[in-house]
Parts: sequence; C-alpha cells; structure tokens
Amino acid sequence: MNKSVQNIPSKEFLNSVLRYEPETGFLYWKVRASYRISIGTKAGTLTWGGYTHIKVGGKLHLAHRLIWCMIHGEFPPNDLDHINHNRNDNRIENLRLATRTENMKNLSVRSNSKSGVLGVRWHNCSGKWKVQIGINGKSIHLGYFKDKSDAIKARMEANIKYGYHVNHGTVK
Repeated sequence: MNKSVQNIPSKEFLNSVLRYEPETGFLYWKVRASYRISIGTKAGTLTWGGYTHIKVGGKLHLAHRLIWCMIHGEFPPNDLDHINHNRNDNRIENLRLATRTENMKNLSVRSNSKSGVLGVRWHNCSGKWKVQIGINGKSIHLGYFKDKSDAIKARMEANIKYGYHVNHGTVK
C-alpha cells in the first residue's frame, strides 16, 4: 500500500479530534492533543505563507485540506483554491477544487506591482506598457500600449477570453 495514502486521516478520525466552525473557518481540538493543548483550543499554527498547518496523526497538514476532508469525506485530489485570496479564510464557501491551471487563474496582484494589474508591466526599452497572459504554460504577448488604461483594458479582456477567475489580479 502507498505510504502517503496510509498517513491520510479519515473523515471520521478528523471529526473525532477536531471541531470545524463554519462561520469562521477555524478548527478547535475536541481532544487533548498534547500536554500544552487543551480541549477547545484553536488548532493550528499560522505559517509565514499565510496558511494554517495542523499536526494530526504525527504529520503536518494544511488546515483547508483537513476541512475539505471533514466536510466532503476525502482529501482533495488537486489544489484547493482560496477564492478570496485569503489563505487563512478556511470557510468552506471560500474553498473550491481546482486544477493547478485553474488555481493559477485566480492569483493576487503582487504588492510591488508598478501597474497594479497582473500581466501589465512597464517595458523600459519601448517606453510603453507591455501586456501578456499565460495560457497552457505559455506566455502570450498581447501588445505594447502607450496609455496604462489601454494596457489594463487589453489584459481584462484577455482574462475574460481565456476564462480567468473574476478575482484574478485583485489585491489580497
């Protein structure tokens, strides 16, 4: 038997040791997990990347994947997308099954973005805004634009054309 499959806790086990609060998306211990953790204590540790990890059955798991299993009875086969980009918002309505491609079509804009829009950047050599979009692992050039607003418009139209999530490129 595959060792990784053996380490995956069941829905029944998870629901016996953790309580899920759907309004907040938080998990709480139903059992005394260690000498430092009491029953009713909020479970997990927030990581530098914004996700919550929880040690269950001797192994670290991402809280949103545990929650998915607790609700749906199995671990997600692919990615789970946080629809609103908040990696610590584990309410079930904020989680969706997604392929890696679908998940990449719902990214936040980076805090150091000069344009404020994914796929729109200043191109020094041309002195214009360069617009591109990723499709099936390839970068598609959409053009150079003198006006930033025209560049943004081109990218927004491409987002719709290529099926990007409506939240794609919004600020976290």
